[in-house]
Amino acid sequence: MDEHARNDPPRARMFDRRRLMVLLGGSAAVTGAASLVQSIAAPAEASTARGTFDSVTRAFYAKYAGQKWAAIHKKLDPGVVFTVPNGFPFPGSYSGPDAVVAYLQQTFDAGYVATLSDVAGLGNYSLGVHDCAAPGGSHSTAALVLRYTPSGLVAEGTFFGSVPA
Repeated sequence: MDEHARNDPPRARMFDRRRLMVLLGGSAAVTGAASLVQSIAAPAEASTARGTFDSVTRAFYAKYAGQKWAAIHKKLDPGVVFTVPNGFPFPGSYSGPDAVVAYLQQTFDAGYVATLSDVAGLGNYSLGVHDCAAPGGSHSTAALVLRYTPSGLVAEGTFFGSVPA
């Protein structure tokens, strides 16, 4: 069934693009994240209620901040893929739990600090909006869209925005 959140009040409450725009601060660099989540998730049947993976996303960021690499590794699906676009540290595609954890460690060790601002999600998708402090002291708002398996493992991650060096 091909539905859109704006035509379905319960789904509109679960995923409100306007809320994401506020969370993202209207930043043109990351507004594509709101469109991405909406275009992916809106047509899908929402098998989970809003917030199902919000706490998991918050825990993911907390584990990054606490350098809990083994704990992050356990929460990644064996087929996980993280996409890191140009404008972020160490851009590229990272496939598998070992590669994703190595990327996160490398980013942390280089001095990048991500502080979660808010989380919004629909179905198996969750969008974490964060402030990223670069080693040189500059800050920017960025977003990470995570797709979860039905069992709660991270299957995919895509960053949006950019992080100054």
